[in-house]
Amino acid sequence: MKKGISLILLAFILSSCDNKLFKAESVNIDGDIWEKEEVINMPMTIADTSSVFDYYVSLRNSEDYKYQNIFLFIDLEFPNGRKLKDTLAVDLAGTDGKWKGKGSGSLYDNRILVNRRMKFPLPGEYVFRIRHAMRDESLEGIKTVGVEFDYVQ
Repeated sequence: MKKGISLILLAFILSSCDNKLFKAESVNIDGDIWEKEEVINMPMTIADTSSVFDYYVSLRNSEDYKYQNIFLFIDLEFPNGRKLKDTLAVDLAGTDGKWKGKGSGSLYDNRILVNRRMKFPLPGEYVFRIRHAMRDESLEGIKTVGVEFDYVQ
């Protein structure tokens, strides 16, 4: 009887975990200064072409970042060589100056939805390339840049 109750409890605990994350890649920015010519390359091998995902860009900034927003150029190269280009405008702080990301000390994690309910059309290696599109040559206070994919139920 105790064994049956333990198995039911274990099954309940495991089913209550909401682990939707499929893949995540991130790159640390050297010296927390993102140079304009520095392109963040993130290759990802994808085999699952049947599942549906929500696609996010993740950014970690410190309080040293001096702007309210950031503009990003995102290039995606497919396994067959096809390329997509996109521009993303992100508000990192409100008009009151308060950071929008989840904070931990002086660091803030931002997860920006880029595409809802997407599928990867081909199996193989995809390459995500991200660079900043700000006027300044150097952006101080950007610590990491990444991409994340969550399963959609």
